Amino acid sequence: MSVIVPALNEEVVIGATIRALLISDYSPLEIIVVDDGSSDGTTDVLSRMAFEDPRLTCIRLPLTMGKSHALNEGVAKARHDLIVTVDADTIVDSDFIRAISAPLCEGTADAVAGNIKVGNKGHIITLLQSIEYISSQDLKRAFQSSRQMITTLPGAGSAYRKTDILLAGGFSDVTRAEDTELTLRLGQKDLRLVYCPQAVARTEAPTTLQALFRQRRRWNLGNMQSIGMHIGKLGGLRTGQVAGYLLLFFENFIGPPIQCAALLLAIVALSTSQFLLLPWCYGVITLAYGSAVVATYYRTGEGLRELMWLPLMLFARPLFAIAPYTAALWHYFRRCPAGWHKLDRTGEVALSGVECGQSCDEVTSLASSK
Repeated sequence: MSVIVPALNEEVVIGATIRALLISDYSPLEIIVVDDGSSDGTTDVLSRMAFEDPRLTCIRLPLTMGKSHALNEGVAKARHDLIVTVDADTIVDSDFIRAISAPLCEGTADAVAGNIKVGNKGHIITLLQSIEYISSQDLKRAFQSSRQMITTLPGAGSAYRKTDILLAGGFSDVTRAEDTELTLRLGQKDLRLVYCPQAVARTEAPTTLQALFRQRRRWNLGNMQSIGMHIGKLGGLRTGQVAGYLLLFFENFIGPPIQCAALLLAIVALSTSQFLLLPWCYGVITLAYGSAVVATYYRTGEGLRELMWLPLMLFARPLFAIAPYTAALWHYFRRCPAGWHKLDRTGEVALSGVECGQSCDEVTSLASSK
């Protein structure tokens, strides 16, 4: 297995990310970190770690070329056919590599999406995102996997075959959602894309509304660009793949304004005591979705205390989503470039000791002994 980690100015988090990968129970394993022209101490951290462990290889790009280029550089240098991509701020569980590679090794899948969770839950904003991530993974993506309609293999933690990536043309730099765009191309080749809930990795979520806005604008814009690139290629695809495209189109082009308008109309109708059927219908739909989220938490063993924030998430998400949606739509139709606006790293995921109750010191000592 070759793990590709693109990194740009990740001095705060890259050490913990690599240590978590190095204590993986999978062998043989090589880790390739592509330093995309970092200007901080990322290179120094990687150099020290590569000197201590031969499984780690560092590729230093002289200029910042973009995440897609960094991923393609890593794939080209990978010695193994099984490829896993992991973001530089993502901490994987010790059995992540083995779990996500199992469907590939068993021949039951051609590419696998990992189970990405929020690791820094010390803020209200990140707690709401945690509920969103869990419901999205274990409701939507699990359903998509069962119907062969997955449209995004998340770059934060997914597994591929190198030959499939190369045959598909690699990661594209013409979209802000290179993972979605590649997933759509893999689906067109009739490859089996599945979701593996056992492959858990925890990422650092935005802690401010401004950072969250920029992230979601980038996601919306990237998905819009990917849809536009592939909307004319639906002919000949299986029913599940077409349904996946349509769901992706709804979520990124139509869904946000409909959800926001439905919530506002329900509030207005309730406050004016008119058209009361509307708030009743909205309440029933919201209750059904909320019940599914609660059931998911019980089934997966997630911390039930988070659910106290579920009503706020159901109320706030449609209202907030309209802002990055509008900005992304403006950029998309005017064909204006949007900056990446990489999140400022805090290292909270590593410091929180999220993996199986391990502290950061325990992870470090395990890596050293390995």
